[in-house]
Amino acid sequence: MLIEILSNYPNGCPLAHLSELAGLNKSTVHRLLQGLQSCGYVTPAPAAGSYRLTTKFIAVGQKALSSLNIIHVAAPHLEALNLATGETVNFSSREDDHAILIYKLEPTTGMLRYARLYWPAHAAVLLGNGQDLYGVWPS
Repeated sequence: MLIEILSNYPNGCPLAHLSELAGLNKSTVHRLLQGLQSCGYVTPAPAAGSYRLTTKFIAVGQKALSSLNIIHVAAPHLEALNLATGETVNFSSREDDHAILIYKLEPTTGMLRYARLYWPAHAAVLLGNGQDLYGVWPS
């Protein structure tokens, strides 16, 4: 929970506010932050008493993505689709009630479009034909 809260505060979140948002005592939050800091996941922010995430989470996320064998299976097909259409190709995976962008190919021509990496599955997860992807995913 602390990690998700801190992800919304790129410049840092004060300990008292973090404690309030998490619904935990300041001493508990401070102890948890000290553990995360000793592992390199959080660092003190410039504002006194604030903490922010480090980029170490990117490496952890990359390890998790590389363990998904489906990328190796799907990549050649996604690349062929990208070359055939010249359009952006996004490949997402469902995780609980969220969709996570796990593979993206930029258009070969035209305009670039930037996609979020993680979003609620009901928010705007649509197939190219407008079909609601959340409705066709098994629960």
